[in-house]
Amino acid sequence: MSDHDRKISLLLTRDEAIAVSNALNYMAAGCDANECSTLTGASPKQIQAIFDRLKQNLDETEK
Repeated sequence: MSDHDRKISLLLTRDEAIAVSNALNYMAAGCDANECSTLTGASPKQIQAIFDRLKQNLDETEK
């Protein structure tokens, strides 16, 4: 496994996770591919995938 594939854990409050989720959603949908890449080092598709995972976790913890 390369360093880029290793998983990390990050503890956030629910409000912090929502703020990060909102920022990721903006980056995935509100920026063009070049701007997204410049700001995040990732493509909109990669940012969308991170957003989807975070949103799923938020949805599951809301229940």
